[in-house]
Amino acid sequence: MIGRMILVGLLAVGLAGATQLWGDVDWSRGGGLWMQENGKNVDQWFVGVVTLTLDENGVYYYRDTLCVDLFTDIDVDEWYQTELLTPADVGTDLERVAWLIDNEFPSVSDPQAVVEGEAIQLAVWDIIVDGGNGFSSGNVQFSSDLSNPTPLSVQALAIEYEALSFGKSSNDAYVYQNSSIPSGAPAQMLEGPKFEDNGPTPAPEPSTFVLGGVGLAGAAWLGRRKRTN
Repeated sequence: MIGRMILVGLLAVGLAGATQLWGDVDWSRGGGLWMQENGKNVDQWFVGVVTLTLDENGVYYYRDTLCVDLFTDIDVDEWYQTELLTPADVGTDLERVAWLIDNEFPSVSDPQAVVEGEAIQLAVWDIIVDGGNGFSSGNVQFSSDLSNPTPLSVQALAIEYEALSFGKSSNDAYVYQNSSIPSGAPAQMLEGPKFEDNGPTPAPEPSTFVLGGVGLAGAAWLGRRKRTN
């Protein structure tokens, strides 16, 4: 049985060296959730906020993030090469997600933080995977299993988040682009708030990475894979 998810990686930020990245899920801003993924109802192990710790030459910085896609996998307890980007370096969908992160990211002090974390993650997945077409069609939908529905409170808030973000954009967020070592294959990408604490920032001229329909695994998928393996 797995008690928590751990992601470990290297963060390349255009500095002389590399920065170690450590991630975990935040159960105070997310949880297990049933949803429909690619036409199949699935019990997601975790949907919500993923927290990061960056170790830059022995100085620690703490980050909050969300998964920004659903299908390309990433393993736990593995090292990954990572590049820090801005949403504009990646694409317009990430700029829409940045606006949502800027304006609606769940606070740890909010009594509804679990629902908010689940709802904003569903909205982000739908924006990236289906272009924000709602939750009644496409690859990201609410669970249709009457015995295991997506909670109505999460449904309502996910719909609200998607509507609020329609036509909006921002570049005030950080995108963490991961790739496997040594193959360089794409791994899960994360996006979170922009921090002003003199920590790692995007390189002046980062390489452009286009999603191009390639998905990225959610934290929930990682938990399921770890348990089934």
